[in-house]
Amino acid sequence: MDKIREKSPTEIILERKLLTASKESIDEEIPNTKYNFFKEKAKEIIDFHLNEDNGSRKTLNYIETQGLKRSMFKEEEEPPKLSSSSQRHLKNKNIQINELFQNEISGQSDFLKIKDLMTKQNISLENAIESIKKIKKPLTAIRSSNSKDYTNDQASEIEEIALYLSKEIEKTASSFREVLRLIEQLSKISALEKADIKRAMKEDMEAAKNKAKIKYENQLKAIIEHNKELSSNKRRSISEDDHNEKIAQLQSSLKKLTESYNESIENSKRKNIETNKLQNKIISLNEEIEHLHADIENFQAIIKSQQSVDSSQSANLRAEINYMRDMLNKSKKELEISRKTDTGKLAKLEVMKEREIERLKSEAKILENQLQDALNHMRKGDELARAEIQDLHREVRRLEEENKLNSQRYKEDIENLHRELQEKDKQLHFEREKLITEIDIKEELKRIHLELEEKDKQLYLDRERLMEEIDAKEELRHKQKNEWGEICDNLILEIKTLKEQLNGACEDNRKLIEESARDRQNRIQDETKIKSQKEKLRDKLREQDMELRKFWEVVKELQQINTAKGKIDFNDIRSLMNVKGLARQIKRAQKTF
Repeated sequence: MDKIREKSPTEIILERKLLTASKESIDEEIPNTKYNFFKEKAKEIIDFHLNEDNGSRKTLNYIETQGLKRSMFKEEEEPPKLSSSSQRHLKNKNIQINELFQNEISGQSDFLKIKDLMTKQNISLENAIESIKKIKKPLTAIRSSNSKDYTNDQASEIEEIALYLSKEIEKTASSFREVLRLIEQLSKISALEKADIKRAMKEDMEAAKNKAKIKYENQLKAIIEHNKELSSNKRRSISEDDHNEKIAQLQSSLKKLTESYNESIENSKRKNIETNKLQNKIISLNEEIEHLHADIENFQAIIKSQQSVDSSQSANLRAEINYMRDMLNKSKKELEISRKTDTGKLAKLEVMKEREIERLKSEAKILENQLQDALNHMRKGDELARAEIQDLHREVRRLEEENKLNSQRYKEDIENLHRELQEKDKQLHFEREKLITEIDIKEELKRIHLELEEKDKQLYLDRERLMEEIDAKEELRHKQKNEWGEICDNLILEIKTLKEQLNGACEDNRKLIEESARDRQNRIQDETKIKSQKEKLRDKLREQDMELRKFWEVVKELQQINTAKGKIDFNDIRSLMNVKGLARQIKRAQKTF
C-alpha cells in the first residue's frame, strides 16, 4: 500500500477553498477584484499562522473591499462601511475556521495513530510467528523422549507459549477494531469538513459580490454627479486658462482610464491563466482524493482479510493446542502402559515408523511433482525457443521476399527508364543536346546501380545478424537443456535414494510387525495359562470355604452336645463329620490323634 502524503492543515484548507471557489466561478463572469480577493485571503491566512506562535492571533478578514479612496473626480471620499450584521458574520467565520484547523490537526493525529497501530500489529504478528516456531522444538523433544518429567515440563512450556499466542492475537484484534474506528472517524470528519468549507466559501463569495456591487454603485453615482457638474459648467463663461487646465485634467483622466483598462485586460489574462492552473490543481487534487479513497477501501479490505486470516489462524492455533493436549494425554497414557508392559514400546515404534514412511512418501511425491514441473518448464522453454526460431525464420523469409520485390521493382524501374530513354532518344534525335542527356541518364543509371548494391549489402548484413541471433538462441536453448538435464538427473538420484530409504523403512516395519505378532501370540498364551490357574485357585478357595462352613457347623453342634452331656466323645465327632461329608478331614484327624 502506498504511503499517505501528509500536508499541513493550512495547505489542505487553502487547496479546498480554492477548489470550491474555482468550481463556482468557472461559468460566471470573473470580476476584476477576484484575483486580489484570493491573494489577500491567502496572505491573511499565512499571517494568522505565522503570528499564532507569538500569541498575537489576528482576526481573519476574508473580505477587504477595495473601495475608491478617491473617486474619479472627487479628491477625498471614504469607502462604504460594513453593517453590524456583516461584521458578526465575519466573526462567526473566524470561529468556524479555527474549528476547522483543530479538526484537521486531529485528523492528522488519527493518521499517525493508525500507523502506530499497524506497526504494533506487525510486531505482534512477528512475535506470534516466532512463538509458533518455538513450539516445534519441545514437540520434537517430546516425540524423542520417554521420561514423564521431561514431557510434563515441555507440556507446561507449550501451554505458556499458547497463552502468549492467545494474548498476542487478542491484541491484534483490538488494534484492528481501533483502526476501523479511526477510519470511520476520519471519513465522518472529512465529510463534515467538506460541507463546512463549501458553505463558508459560498457565503464569502456572496459577501464579496455584494461589496463589489456597492463599490461600483458608488463609482457610478460619483460619475453621474460629475457629469451633471460638467453640464452645468458648460453654460458658464470659462477662461482659456481654466479651459486648458480642464483639458489637461481630462487627458490625465483618460490616460488613467486607458492604463486601468490595460491593467484590467492584463489582470483578466492573468486570471485566466491562474484559473487554468487552478483547474489543473483541482483535477490533480480530485485524483489524489480518489486515490486516497481507493487506498482507504483497500485498507479496509486488507483489515477484513487480515481479521478473517487472524480468526482462522486463532482457530487453527486453538485446534493445534487441543491436538497437542490430546497428544500429551495420549503420550502420558502410553508411558504408563509402557512401564507395565513392553508392548506399548512396540506400538510407539510402529507409529513412529509409519509416520516416517508417510513423511518419506510425501517427500517423494513432492520431488516427483518438482520433477514434473521441471520437465514441463523445460518443454515450455523448448517450445518458446522453437517458436522464436520459427519467427526469426519467418522474418528472414519476409526480408528475402522484400528483397526480391525490391529487386523486381528496381528492374521494372530500370526498364521504364530504358523506355523513357528510348523515347527521349527518338524525341531528341534532331536536337543538339543529345550528348548531355545521354550523360545524365548514364549517371542516373550508375547511381541506381550503386543504390541497389548498397541495399543488397544491407540486406546481407541483416540476414547475417539474424542468423547470429538464431545461433545464439539455439546455444542458449542447448545450455538450458543441459542444465535441466542435470537437474533431472539429480532429482532422479534423490528419488532413488528416497525409494531405497522407503524400502529399508518398509523392511524394518515388517520386522517390527512380525516381532509384535510373536509377542502378541506369547502374551495371549500366557494370558490363557494365567486364566486357567486363576480358575483352579478359585475352585480350591470355594471348596475350602465350604469345608470351613461345615467345620463351624460341627463345632456349633459339639458345643450344644457339651452343654447337654457335659463331655464330648470322638464317636460323636466322627458321626457329625460323616453327616457333613468330611471323610478326608476324619482321616487327617485320626492321624493327628
